[in-house]
Amino acid sequence: MDPRYYATVLAHAREHGFRGFGGYCGKAAIAINRVLFDSKGKLVGALNKAFLVHGRAIGHVAVRYQGAFWDSDGKRKTIDEVESWGMLDASDSDYIEGAEALGFALDDTAADDVEIVMFDNEAEVMQHFDDGDLAHMERVLQAAKARV
Repeated sequence: MDPRYYATVLAHAREHGFRGFGGYCGKAAIAINRVLFDSKGKLVGALNKAFLVHGRAIGHVAVRYQGAFWDSDGKRKTIDEVESWGMLDASDSDYIEGAEALGFALDDTAADDVEIVMFDNEAEVMQHFDDGDLAHMERVLQAAKARV
């Protein structure tokens, strides 16, 4: 299928409240994979290693489908673009406080260290990225798909 089709569907979905950032990326990726790719894509996370080794996943989840990566913004991405979402701002007080609560200091090196994770299943994604209403996301995508 033409990548412009996916971009158009996702643009319509965003116009109707489909969100995939700020904690919603995991369920958004699951919905995209189910609705647009018939669950044939692979859920991929770009996660900050420093937090990940302490049991906390911070970063971004996208869908790898036919060699490209997709998320809610509807633009085909490379692995480098997805990876950049796992890089953190070492001066962000939320990340600094989160790191301190887990017992480590967040410096520039740790903030930029990203691990690409190929999730085995949807449950694994939802274990770490549980924000949003998955059923609602799927309905919005289905409606957008019907309009294209």
